[in-house]
Formats: sequence, structure tokens, C-alpha cells
Amino acid sequence: MAIAYAVLRASIGIAIGFPLFLALTAAGTVTTQLMIASFALPRFILAAVLIHFCFRPRGGRAETIVWALVSVAAASAIDVFILSDYAQKAGWLRMSWC
Repeated sequence: MAIAYAVLRASIGIAIGFPLFLALTAAGTVTTQLMIASFALPRFILAAVLIHFCFRPRGGRAETIVWALVSVAAASAIDVFILSDYAQKAGWLRMSWC
């Protein structure tokens, strides 16, 4: 189920993230940090739903929430690490995935 989770997470993340990216950029100039913060809630909801259906955690809702929070924290940390240098050099490399 890990591969199913990864494929679904990436596919749905792009489907949600790209319209959100377009909406944020249409609203005005945004920073990478603002985009990462605005993607946190959709990432959390997406991760919680996929973790629940793909892995069925034994701890129930509490364990699902913890794993979803870990997922959002890890994805956001990776985005900050990878995109912090790129945003300075090439603005067109802004993230557009959720």
C-alpha cells in the first residue's frame, strides 16, 4: 500500500496544488514560505484521508492525525530546504504542487 499511497499522494497533490498555486499567484506576489504555509491544510487533509484508507492505523483517528502531521511537517521541511535557494535565483521555479 505504500506505493499506492505515494502515487495517490503525488497525483492528487498536483491536482490540488496547481489550482491553488494559480489562485495565490493571481492574488498577488507571494513568497515560497507563504505558499508552503498555504499548502499545509490541504496537505494535512490529503495525508489524513490517504493514510486512513491506505494503511488503516490501529490507533484510530489519533494515530492518523499524528502521521498526517508528520507527513505535512516532513513535506514542508523538504520544500523549505530545496526551494529556499532556488527562489532566490530563479523565480519561475516556485512550487506548484501540494
